[in-house]
Amino acid sequence: MKIPFSQQRLRSNPVEIIRARLERRDEAVSGAQLLSAVEETIGSALPSDLRALFALFSAPAKASRGRPTNNRAKEDFTMEELDHEYSRLLHEFRESGATEADGPPSELAYRQLAAEMKDVFGNIDWRALRNKHSSWRTGRIYGPREDLVDSDGFDAEIERQFPAHNK
Repeated sequence: MKIPFSQQRLRSNPVEIIRARLERRDEAVSGAQLLSAVEETIGSALPSDLRALFALFSAPAKASRGRPTNNRAKEDFTMEELDHEYSRLLHEFRESGATEADGPPSELAYRQLAAEMKDVFGNIDWRALRNKHSSWRTGRIYGPREDLVDSDGFDAEIERQFPAHNK
């Protein structure tokens, strides 16, 4: 005798799943999940106007504490350190007379930096580190910023953003 697949699975209690998510506060609970839990608990479908309301609800996930890992300030400081070390190493490799068999001085510098800064950049190839450094130096690492306004003068920009009060 074959048992249908839908009857072979262990049924989980959706109310308990949602309660656990809300207690942990690490996952959001969508209105669709909440609707599914309510309908499964009562054993029938809700009226369409009430179902439409559930789509509007969602419990947001709790924000984690501290700065996000992709923080621009932290990355800027790291890239500033990388830039300084790269300049120093490039100068050292050029002065030491690195041969072409060893590789170009720039490649040697990036290879050493990728190995030394592995805890910061993770398992990154020297070419990827070179590209990231180049993007940072040219300002392309973050993409265009919509909030920056180009003005003819600093004073004009200050006046635009902070108009003088009329007394």
